[in-house]
Amino acid sequence: MKFAKTIAFHLLAIVVSTILAATLLMGSLKLIDNHLLSHRRPNFPDEDAGQPTMRTMEDYPFTGGQIQAYMRERGKLLWSDYYSDFDVVSGEYGFFIDFRLAVCGKIEKLSHRVGSAVTVGVAPHSMVGGTLAV
Repeated sequence: MKFAKTIAFHLLAIVVSTILAATLLMGSLKLIDNHLLSHRRPNFPDEDAGQPTMRTMEDYPFTGGQIQAYMRERGKLLWSDYYSDFDVVSGEYGFFIDFRLAVCGKIEKLSHRVGSAVTVGVAPHSMVGGTLAV
């Protein structure tokens, strides 16, 4: 009889301690959650804008999201307070380049084709004509 009481007491102690630990864990997570929700930043205004901005992603197959092509942002940005005289233009397919990706130039000596862009092999890891040389 005493052995059965001891087993029952230990099982009850395990159940009570598990419930108390779970309650303590869930309560601390709820406190952290309330703190994070009360100190969160509002969404950026351009995320709910009626027209796309430069940060609005376009989905392309095989490459994922890219910024808007031929988009110009001027003046005060909606998502940043760093600059008030911002002026930037994205190029073809949303890249910040000043040449056409679809039109390839003549292949020069010591050059390598990467996709449809031409990179000239002059020095390792140097920028040549807006493209990374190999």
